Amino acid sequence: LQVISDILSSRERLDLITNHEGDHDDTGSATDSSRFVTQGPDGKLYQPIPVRTVTENTEQQTEHPGDTYEYGVFGLGACKPKWSQRLANLNVFVVVYGVAGIWMITLSGFLGSQVTSIERHLGISSSKTGFILSSNEIGYLVFVILGSHLGKYTHIPVFLSVSGLVFGLATLAMALGRLETPRVWQDATDKSPSGAQSSTFDSSAKYLCDSGFSASIDTVLISTNSSTFSPNISGDLSPSRSVSWVFYLLVFCTIIGGAVKSYRIPLLTYYIESNIVNKNRSALLLGASFTAMLLGPPVSLFLGSFSSSLPVDLKETNMSKHDQRWVGAWWLGFSIIGLACIICSVPIMFFPRHMRKLKTRNLPETTQTTSLRVMLQDLPKSLGRCFRRPIYVLAVILNCIEGLAFSGSFAFYQKYMETQFNKTSQEISTVTGVITLFTIVMGTFCGGLITTKLKLGLRGCAAMTLGLATVTILLNCLYLLFGCENSDIVGMAGNRTLALDACDCSQDVFIVCGENQVNYLSPCLAGCRNATTDMIFTNCTRINNGHARPGMCDLDCPYFIPYLINFSIGYFLGTLTLIPQFLLTVRSVEQRDQSLASGTTAFCQTLIGILPSPILFGKMIDMSCSLWSPSGNCILYDRDRFRYNYYGVYLGLRFASLGVIGSLLWLTHKDARRESSKPTSKTTEE
Repeated sequence: LQVISDILSSRERLDLITNHEGDHDDTGSATDSSRFVTQGPDGKLYQPIPVRTVTENTEQQTEHPGDTYEYGVFGLGACKPKWSQRLANLNVFVVVYGVAGIWMITLSGFLGSQVTSIERHLGISSSKTGFILSSNEIGYLVFVILGSHLGKYTHIPVFLSVSGLVFGLATLAMALGRLETPRVWQDATDKSPSGAQSSTFDSSAKYLCDSGFSASIDTVLISTNSSTFSPNISGDLSPSRSVSWVFYLLVFCTIIGGAVKSYRIPLLTYYIESNIVNKNRSALLLGASFTAMLLGPPVSLFLGSFSSSLPVDLKETNMSKHDQRWVGAWWLGFSIIGLACIICSVPIMFFPRHMRKLKTRNLPETTQTTSLRVMLQDLPKSLGRCFRRPIYVLAVILNCIEGLAFSGSFAFYQKYMETQFNKTSQEISTVTGVITLFTIVMGTFCGGLITTKLKLGLRGCAAMTLGLATVTILLNCLYLLFGCENSDIVGMAGNRTLALDACDCSQDVFIVCGENQVNYLSPCLAGCRNATTDMIFTNCTRINNGHARPGMCDLDCPYFIPYLINFSIGYFLGTLTLIPQFLLTVRSVEQRDQSLASGTTAFCQTLIGILPSPILFGKMIDMSCSLWSPSGNCILYDRDRFRYNYYGVYLGLRFASLGVIGSLLWLTHKDARRESSKPTSKTTEE
């Protein structure tokens, strides 16, 4: 928060002149006939200062004739070749760090795309997966203020580079979860779906009719002989089984990752503002860097689609992706992200601490201790000024509510679509990756363009936010209708079959789809007596000696395409409100408090909204489970209950935010009328 406060004050510093490459700007022209670089005794490169003629623009501060500038050197240690010095400029820095930022922001989206595979591998419920997702925000909250404050006194490019390296190493460590055998395989006889033919037969034998298999108490999931069915929704079916060590590894590494990337935006902004020549270009450079980072979510989804298409052991297998034992290569994505982040972070440390710096002997004497003391003394006063403004308080409440609504729903929306429409992770990741690639970039750009062209003030931003939020919420209500019915499964709810009595079926669950498009809780209930190496069950007496395959039958549900269309429109309209809602927050306070107000809002939103949201939604999803596996993950969800729990919480929070936005519009309208009633004051919404 302190370094964000310094960003605005940095605009009041002595303005630097055109850089050593001979750039021209709008404020004057630089004459340059014999510019050259000389090396001083300290090893640094120095360059004569050109004469500069100032024309009409007086916004840029002029330099004093006696001022001497020193230029940063591109390189590290003794490795500072002359040919590389042309790389020591902000344009190259923004490009290099933008690429690294893409991979750092990719982790959260990729983790959300692998929820199903991670739950099956570790045998955990969705609430525990939600805790893994929330661990990123724990690291953010713990280290954002400390890292932002200490980072500005360091060599910022080196600090950001080391942070990227630590982030990459933590992400690589998450891939070590591959060392543990998936628990859905531990419950079966074989340890891998790609084993030899004999092991495949042994693993399928206990599900067959007349297999002679005697069920053990440890593998009992549901008694198909019972006259009633009462599913366990606690997720604690096997209290004796401990949580996997991989769970704690993922939590720890996610906390580390959230901590080291928490201060990247404040330090990036501070570095650009401190080295920019023309302050009007800082917004362009920051916008280019942030736009590059917006590519992170689509990249994470495409990477998730690739990882989900491969088996976890990367061995050739004939297992269907609809098989309840299918586990995608989730660890492979972490390896790719970690390696890419390490590779892209190394070049950042070669950039100089200062692109161009006025020598300290020509500056007025001042100490960082004094400025820090003044800053700390003003911090409580600035917070008091912010929270005495009702509009700002409501804006903070609005951001907290929407953080609570969006964070958890975004973390589990792929799992929702997989369950609701019986799709694989690969299919959902590919489709949503294409959608988010266009909607995020175009929505954010159009929102900023509309706000700029219409010159919206506080009241205009509140009206635009209210209008778009109303339309979006109404479209979101259609999600309650765009859902599929629960599939009928023979063996559920005490449905007895002739095969149950004739085949002495075990109580293990392995859902299959018969050739007659009927779902069975196990191949034995379909009367299947044989199984191929492809896990296709044959000679099924209940299917007229036909066959059955693993997984649920295809749904006769027409709502998948309407759901995607509604999802795309709602996502686009939602991103349109990002810019006006941000302006509504920062413009509600005095200009000197804007940076602190923005940082305080982000802190409150993370603590109250983003942090607990995945845990809340994960718990609601667990309450929708109808059938738990012995390993601890859910095998079968009640689609109707899932839909109403998931979107019930989401829509409830969105309607609450709609009331807050309405209150904001009323307050801004009231303030505008009060300002217009002052005869001597110029009314302005900004």
